[in-house]
Amino acid sequence: MLTMTQINYIRNLYFNEGKTKTEISRITKLDIKTVRKYIEKQDFNLEISKPHNFGISILDPFKEIIDKWIEDDKIMRKKQRHTATKIYDRLRNEYLYNGSYRTVADYFKTRKKDIWNQSASAIPLQHKMGEMQVDFGAIQFWSKSELINGFSLNVTFPFSNAGYLQIFRGENQQCLFEGLINIFKYINGIPKKIWFDNMSTAVKKILKGGERELTDEFSRFKNHFNFDAVFCNPASGNEKGSVENKVGYLRRNLLVPAPVVDNIKQFNEALLELCYQDLNRAHYIKGDLILELHKLDKENLLSIPNTEFDPALIKILKADKCGRFTLEGKFRYSSAPKFAGENLRLKIGATEVTVLDSNLNEIVIHERLYGDLPKDVINWLPYLTQLSRHPRAIKYSGIYELFPCKITEQLKNLSEEKEKQIFKFMAEVTEDKGFEKALEIIDECLEKDISSLDNMKMYLKSKLDNYPKVESLKISNNPLIMKELSPNIGIYDALLKNLGEVN
Repeated sequence: MLTMTQINYIRNLYFNEGKTKTEISRITKLDIKTVRKYIEKQDFNLEISKPHNFGISILDPFKEIIDKWIEDDKIMRKKQRHTATKIYDRLRNEYLYNGSYRTVADYFKTRKKDIWNQSASAIPLQHKMGEMQVDFGAIQFWSKSELINGFSLNVTFPFSNAGYLQIFRGENQQCLFEGLINIFKYINGIPKKIWFDNMSTAVKKILKGGERELTDEFSRFKNHFNFDAVFCNPASGNEKGSVENKVGYLRRNLLVPAPVVDNIKQFNEALLELCYQDLNRAHYIKGDLILELHKLDKENLLSIPNTEFDPALIKILKADKCGRFTLEGKFRYSSAPKFAGENLRLKIGATEVTVLDSNLNEIVIHERLYGDLPKDVINWLPYLTQLSRHPRAIKYSGIYELFPCKITEQLKNLSEEKEKQIFKFMAEVTEDKGFEKALEIIDECLEKDISSLDNMKMYLKSKLDNYPKVESLKISNNPLIMKELSPNIGIYDALLKNLGEVN
């Protein structure tokens, strides 16, 4: 299987330099079938693997030693620095390394490029119809009564000065991919050339001579949509000045005052419409309407591939004893108690984290967490449903660690059957009204010693229906009042007598 770098080279020769498949086969010394496979390939989605055993490289214990030797070479004369052969010989003689020379040479080559990083050379700036520039900018918006520090993904077409905007909680790879895909679909095409700065989501490192080593994920994205990625020189924002200016313009005109965003995906759809309406104004230099100039951009776009691209990041993580897992070292998510200690497959998108089991079945979908402080998010339904069926598993599940202390103490004093009833009721209320409402009702029921399922349901119904309270009848002991309330039986005698006379 070829590396992404090799695939990029083959596709560049064919699509950008006009080489034939036969010529590419001769240049790369690859079989013509292999060349044809990667030229005609349209789907660069990453497949989610089933569980398998991951091997450990024999070189792993020696990598820190090699890194130190390469780092120490920075102060040495060029002719006295390590070569791959010298490192291999030292490892064998000094550390009894018994692996292959090729393993050492491949690692040395990669690490030396990382440690001896060089600045890129200049890239000429030239824009044509249909070319696009990309950049992130800092923004704020309201969500659930909280002011969020977020980011805007901005694109502009320098030829027409048309610009589009998408907002996200972060500026990670999934936000970049999802935002660009949304824009590609909206304009119904792919720019042939897209300009980026050296964002870490796309560039792994800058090589000598101005070449970039791209991340595998960005290479898959680029190859799937078949555009040519161009990167600016470091600290040279003027090379993509069009989008630099557009970041501020779109923020001032579309995001002031700070908008209220209940659903980011829906808001982004509306933003694209607002951006399109903004094109109905004159170009600041050319005088023509931006909308008309943008039509020329669109005439020079590539077609959108038939195969959808999934921008999600795929990860495999082990769940803790409560079935939870942690991302980015500070955000903890739930799965279900039965997956405690097992490997979970995660699809991490810009706004959602989807949890899959070993058969790739969906367990739960969470809103993706962002921010500087640690946070937890729990979908309670899988926990409560599981425990209502298997109450004996409660004390082994770790579920009590996730409840408020007051409720935990009350539950521990109940019988197994009552616990089962309560968890079943809690699962039903959580699915219908949410976990916070379920906790509120359970707390009140426990305080009133209500623990049977039917009685809890009746109590909930009375709460939701807002039954009016009936005031109790107050009887006075005052004999005068009691006397006034005494019935006059003679009235009934008279009625009965009259009734008899009629008959």
